[in-house]
Amino acid sequence: SARDAERPSERAVLPGLQDVQSQIAIPLLMKAELVGVLAVESSALSAFDELDETLLSILGSQIGASISNARAYQMLSAAHAESVRLRDRLARQEKLAPIGAMAAGIVHDLKNPVALIKGSVEMADDDTIGRGERRQYLEIIGQEAERMLSLVQDLLEFSQGAVSIQKREVDVGAYLERARRALSPNFEGRGIELIVSSSVHGPVSLDPGRFLRVIINIAG
Repeated sequence: SARDAERPSERAVLPGLQDVQSQIAIPLLMKAELVGVLAVESSALSAFDELDETLLSILGSQIGASISNARAYQMLSAAHAESVRLRDRLARQEKLAPIGAMAAGIVHDLKNPVALIKGSVEMADDDTIGRGERRQYLEIIGQEAERMLSLVQDLLEFSQGAVSIQKREVDVGAYLERARRALSPNFEGRGIELIVSSSVHGPVSLDPGRFLRVIINIAG
């Protein structure tokens, strides 16, 4: 038909001699898939016999097996590369998971100093209080701002794999009063008055920021 005449020829044209008189064409198979043709040509008539065909058939089988192995190796290499990529991604996620957990904890811990700073700013702005009381509120603001900076520094150190303990001597009475002020917003929100009393006096050696955070987390 006219449609068949317009359809391009599907016949494969193999490169070779111009004056071919003899040829053996061996299909190269990868399992059942045709991946190529091994063609041997000669310009002489009857140049090949059955032995040649047998040897070329064996060679063609070996070539087909080699192509199959090469493709299998490529697939295995790609699978290995993907496995390494997923392993590295999982390792990064596992490394970041503790940092994320710590960041969530620090965000929670930041609520107390923020509440104290906000309340202290409001009280320090009251015109009815005296100079001494206003100074106390400003000291609270400074202490809580320092505690916030310490929390952020802890997160930075943890992300870099370094955690340092900054111990120094603090007065027990003054430290417990600071802890009381830090804890008060949590208790006042529940209608509870927090009273701290201690018979211990004098200096103690500890990391003020970390220890205070422990107290707040236990009380919370």
